[in-house]
Amino acid sequence: MTISTPQVALPRPVRSAPSSRTVIATLLGATLVLKAFGFAFDFLGYYVSAEHGTTAAGVVLTLFGIGWCVGQGVCGAMTDRIGQRTTLSLGLGRVLS
Repeated sequence: MTISTPQVALPRPVRSAPSSRTVIATLLGATLVLKAFGFAFDFLGYYVSAEHGTTAAGVVLTLFGIGWCVGQGVCGAMTDRIGQRTTLSLGLGRVLS
């Protein structure tokens, strides 16, 4: 005859939501980084044309514009399906829910 001890379930740790200060700091930091690197777009054509010629610069800028437009459409569709906050959080790389 074997004696088995009852298994005791340990309580799961409760995951707390991030504070509003953390959320605001994350959004402001990401906005600052995006704005700081936004100046690189203006000089992309000059850099590519100086290194590889005007045809390559045209191709790169065309692909960049197409990607930009597709990205806007995808983000709009995501906003309609899963909501504004979730889409913004996923776009920033961190889910805040």
